[in-house]
Amino acid sequence: MTKINKQATAQKKETKFNQSIIDKILNDDMQFGSSSRQNILPYILKTVLVVGVVSVAVLAPNAMVLFAKPRKKHAREFTVADMRSAISRLATHGYIRIRKLHGEQLIELTKKGKDKLDAVGISHWRPKMKKTWDKKWRLVIFDIPQTEHKFRNSIRRTLQRVGLLQIQKSVYLYPYDCYELVVMLRRHYHLTDNLTYALVEKIEDDAKYCKHFSLAAR
Repeated sequence: MTKINKQATAQKKETKFNQSIIDKILNDDMQFGSSSRQNILPYILKTVLVVGVVSVAVLAPNAMVLFAKPRKKHAREFTVADMRSAISRLATHGYIRIRKLHGEQLIELTKKGKDKLDAVGISHWRPKMKKTWDKKWRLVIFDIPQTEHKFRNSIRRTLQRVGLLQIQKSVYLYPYDCYELVVMLRRHYHLTDNLTYALVEKIEDDAKYCKHFSLAAR
């Protein structure tokens, strides 16, 4: 496989992964604020994240086709004016960058915008629990220095909120796939070698873990 093909494949996988994160956010009616108008903000970030760079002139009218129907009962529909106002707010807060090229305004996502989506994606993440357990265990192991204790505590709280079981100081156990969450945590906290995900076929004396997760013993 050539270098170009490898890059294209990697980009395709990343786009598919990002899409799944944003879908979770939208399905949970994520808001960046209290007003109904602000519901439009994640839609814009979603479009820019998936497309990469998008023209303001193209985004404003065409996004209305996708987001015309209000997501909640009694909520009003978005307008092109709402879209342009939202774009301006996102740029003001540093979530997107607007630049001009050949007289056209283009939008691209900033690092702050990507971090925001990851943070919201983490807080809204829920496991896909299948009816039949595959009898495999997932281990999440992290080794974060004391100097980064804020990150460590935040990751610990996230894992506990989701339902992972702490079996050692920095080792958590789960019977369902949670790799997507680990990837988001790595990216959000800029971790590479400090956060490990393992798929384990067998853990000695795991009857107590099966009982904890209400699973049939092997």
